[in-house]
Amino acid sequence: ASALYLGTLTGPLQAISGAVSASSTLSTFYGGTGANSFTSNGLLYGNGGGALSVTAQGGADTILIANNGAPSFSASPTIGTSVTTPRAIITSTTATSTFSTGGLAIGTSQLIVEQTSGNVSIGTTTLPFKLTVSAADTANTSATTLLTLDHYSSGAAPASGIGGSLLFRNMNSASSTVNAGSITGLLSTVTSGSEAGALTFQTRTGGNALAERLRIDGAGNLGIATTTPGALLSVHGNALVSGTFSTAGLIATSSTITFSGLGT
Repeated sequence: ASALYLGTLTGPLQAISGAVSASSTLSTFYGGTGANSFTSNGLLYGNGGGALSVTAQGGADTILIANNGAPSFSASPTIGTSVTTPRAIITSTTATSTFSTGGLAIGTSQLIVEQTSGNVSIGTTTLPFKLTVSAADTANTSATTLLTLDHYSSGAAPASGIGGSLLFRNMNSASSTVNAGSITGLLSTVTSGSEAGALTFQTRTGGNALAERLRIDGAGNLGIATTTPGALLSVHGNALVSGTFSTAGLIATSSTITFSGLGT
């Protein structure tokens, strides 16, 4: 019986025009890659020329992008305007999403976060303060609501006193951030169809907790040092008027009316 004996061959065996030899590569036509080696941790992709190509290894904090058709890794990718509905979906409940230099812009002025100052603007490209909210409309003789604060009760049914507050805090001499004052909008009556609201102002003194100092009730009565003003102006305590005091009538709630500090 005849036999075929071949010397040492490295690579796949091939026959071209009757000549038998070994190839260092196996073409993609025969299920190979057409390459001898690849970059460590690179990704394979077709290059249209028969053999497969490979990307460079991705660096730290990079993502894979398509650069004019050829994939590559980038640390600062840009999503082109031709992409249909480009968006980012962030679902982690523990990780912190960080936007580097340049900040964040949604639309032209819908929401802008300036990276260097941390200032935020809504409705404008001007960011002079920590938060700027701007509205442009045709309401030239009425007020436009720019900010809404909602408070919902997720437990017991709402009761008199439910409200929302703006709390002002500042640093004291011990470098601790403490409450300085607050403004609260509340419902004094929560009955549907008969709601009554009030606006209250709280301050603190002597290191004590915030306490209500002034209230405007649902009827427009202003109370100082009282939570139940019974007239347009109710002052519970002493009052000092340094200018002219004019009144169309005077009713004494006690048997004595005292005027002091009057000149001759």
